Amino acid sequence: MINIISKSGTNNVHGSLFAFFRDQHLDAADPFALALTNSSLTRVKPPANRQQYGATLGMPLKKDRSFLFASFEGLNRNESAVVSVFTDFKIFQPTPQQAAIIGGLASNTSPTPVPC
Repeated sequence: MINIISKSGTNNVHGSLFAFFRDQHLDAADPFALALTNSSLTRVKPPANRQQYGATLGMPLKKDRSFLFASFEGLNRNESAVVSVFTDFKIFQPTPQQAAIIGGLASNTSPTPVPC
């Protein structure tokens, strides 16, 4: 991406630096990131590595006439934005009490004619 902005300059050199670094070894685990292993839920840590950095520089090319302003920004990341919430599919099965009710309904119902 190229972004061009016209700015007034100064006869002094100015600049700035910034950096943001994130590593999965320093982050806490997400409480919702669970995986079903060996019939038990265990907490997993998705990858979360990010390096974001940049710099700006402003300076005169010719005193009181022309100026230069440049900036740079970089981003390297290996992050997972997906967290599986439904890892235990037994929550979709009826409880024994619900299964008994459903079974009783299925055996007690007889087809009744529907009036047209």
